[in-house]
Parts: sequence; C-alpha cells; structure tokens
Amino acid sequence: MNELADIARCVANASLDDDRTSSYLLSCLDDLRVVVERRKFDALTVESFGTRIEKLIRLVFFCYTLCKTSP
Repeated sequence: MNELADIARCVANASLDDDRTSSYLLSCLDDLRVVVERRKFDALTVESFGTRIEKLIRLVFFCYTLCKTSP
C-alpha cells in the first residue's frame, strides 16, 4: 500500500510545465502496473487503489497535453 501511496503522490506533484512530464507519467504508470501485478494476495484492495491512481495519471497526462497545446 505504501508503494501505491508513493506513486499517487508523485503523480499529484508532477509539474505540468516540464517537458519531461509525459515520460515521467508513463514511468509512473509502469511502476503502478508492476505493483498491482506483484501484489496478488491483496488483489482487491491493490486493484481498487491501482485503478484510481491510473485514472489520476490519465487525468494529469490529459491536463499536461492540454496545457502544451493551448496558446
């Protein structure tokens, strides 16, 4: 669970002004998938929080993309 919390904090603190944000978010998503796959015994809890964190990553990535494309 601590790993999930760490990933969520990293995503929440991601800077939308940095050019490396997209690769950083993809790295967070990869880390999240590794944690979810590794933690089979806590499957329901990890999967629930993992799904929420994945949605957070997608939202931040969308906001980052929107900020980069707007004038």
